[in-house]
Amino acid sequence: MPKKTSTVDTTPDFEKLLWFLPLFMDPTFKSMINEADDYPEYHPTVGAFCDELAKKCWIDYDYMSRDLTYLNIENANLALLKSYLTSIWRRERFSDGHIASMFENGLVVDILWRLKELRDIAMTDGKKKAAKYINDYMRVARSDNTIEIQVEMIEWPHPHTPTSSWHTIDKLDKFTSQEVIDEIVEKTLSDKRYFKVCNECNERNPVGHMHDNKICQSCAENNHGIVY
Repeated sequence: MPKKTSTVDTTPDFEKLLWFLPLFMDPTFKSMINEADDYPEYHPTVGAFCDELAKKCWIDYDYMSRDLTYLNIENANLALLKSYLTSIWRRERFSDGHIASMFENGLVVDILWRLKELRDIAMTDGKKKAAKYINDYMRVARSDNTIEIQVEMIEWPHPHTPTSSWHTIDKLDKFTSQEVIDEIVEKTLSDKRYFKVCNECNERNPVGHMHDNKICQSCAENNHGIVY
């Protein structure tokens, strides 16, 4: 296999890796085209898979210090899966055919399947959190002729005493479909004018609950001794 290089991306892209799962689950798939005397020749799809694994977001630079027994993949967390994924291609440097053995014993598929489970859990949790934000801080106000999408704006005119008011962010025709309304509401959660994600707890907050552009008020209190 050619030497891999890392990109600067540090956010795991589940979908790019999981794209390979149905291909590798095909019982007719063979990871090696042929096994040469000096080095195995891998299927081009395996090369593309390893290119994804070589991205910085998937690399565990300390993988060799882990106890990678592969005995508990079904319960592995994301950190351990990164160690497994790193070992798939990095150990090929020391043992020709290691990648092929990982395919033959089903470990590649097992690891990707567990990754899919974690992705699905994260998506479900994300939807639940999004629903809570929408329920707590947004509303759809209907009148005879219009539909208004509103966000609760929180301000602090005095220390320890917040005030809130509803701000209309979009005004729609009364015949606007629910699908369009839902799309606008969901996009608003990513609008930094109204919501921001804390760098420390990674939770989304209304801008009125942010200490500054980087951290939320809860983290400011819990981690930095600031009192609200």
